Amino acid sequence: MSESPKSSVLAGDPWRLFFPLGFLAGLLALLLWVTSLAGQASLAPQSHGAVMIWGFCGSVILGFFLTAFPRQNQAGRPPLALILGAALGQLSFIVLGLLGQASFWWVGAATWALVWGYGVAVAVPSLGRKWESTTAAIPLALTAGLLALILGSTHPGMAAEIGVHGFLLLLALALLDRMLPFFSRKRIPEYSGKRLDGFLPLLAPLLLLRPVWLLDPVFRWVAGLGCGVLILRQMWGWRTDQGLREPLVAVLHLGALWIAAGFFLDAFGLDARHLWTIGGMGTLVIGFAVRVTRGHTGLPLKLGWTGALAVLLVQGAAFSRVLGEGHWHLLAGVLMAGACLVWIVALGMRCFRVS
Repeated sequence: MSESPKSSVLAGDPWRLFFPLGFLAGLLALLLWVTSLAGQASLAPQSHGAVMIWGFCGSVILGFFLTAFPRQNQAGRPPLALILGAALGQLSFIVLGLLGQASFWWVGAATWALVWGYGVAVAVPSLGRKWESTTAAIPLALTAGLLALILGSTHPGMAAEIGVHGFLLLLALALLDRMLPFFSRKRIPEYSGKRLDGFLPLLAPLLLLRPVWLLDPVFRWVAGLGCGVLILRQMWGWRTDQGLREPLVAVLHLGALWIAAGFFLDAFGLDARHLWTIGGMGTLVIGFAVRVTRGHTGLPLKLGWTGALAVLLVQGAAFSRVLGEGHWHLLAGVLMAGACLVWIVALGMRCFRVS
């Protein structure tokens, strides 16, 4: 017996609800940010950054997490109350953040505390049955994200560092380590990639200790190079050379490469924030969202010209932001907003169709 649309959207496939929410959050935050840069509106940089980290990237990751994580760990479907509570919390966080209300930090903390509790409840019994590095890393990343939100109202700089490294990058790389070989085996004939041992156990402590890097230039140099080398080493295990044969998989390798490049630049004291957030996370979010949406709504499992356009816009945004402030900064916001809009128009409504 097939599921009803309501059941599939809210219980069976939470990504159908959270993906559109994330891309709408990104589009609105970027449009308001662009108008702020042009002097036509006012959005504080801290609010812009928080909505992009936890509202845009966070919602898309949350949708993927609530859909895939319980299935991979034999936990069944997430409770409907959890999905609705997280969605309402995310929506409130986004709206309050865009309005510049300081209370958005506490709304975000309450939302992700709910998600954290669920993540731990799934991970602990699963790890009791069998050790799995991604399953172990995800509760750590959720803990870092929750801590960053709690610190946000009083220590926004530290919250941003922990949010990007301990939460976003750790969560994304943990999911990528498990899912990229799986996606590759599905799409690439005779794929021979694998997950190399030690990646997350070595990477996670470095990312979680990110605020300590900034206290000492030598530690920053060693840790930055270490993270970059670990990611490149893992990409060698993932067989990037084979992954480039399939555009839908190549996008994920591209996102990982942006993140590795950011660590190499950061090791020498250069500003790599937008290599991580726009180039890395922006590319990965688009790649995962296109792959999941097309694969689960009856469309051919390929990047397609709309997906390629969205990825191209993200690359333009990342390069523009790296080039500097002023007009380049403005262009980066416009291009990134364009990428969100392309996904919304091309795939957004399909999230509510049950194939």
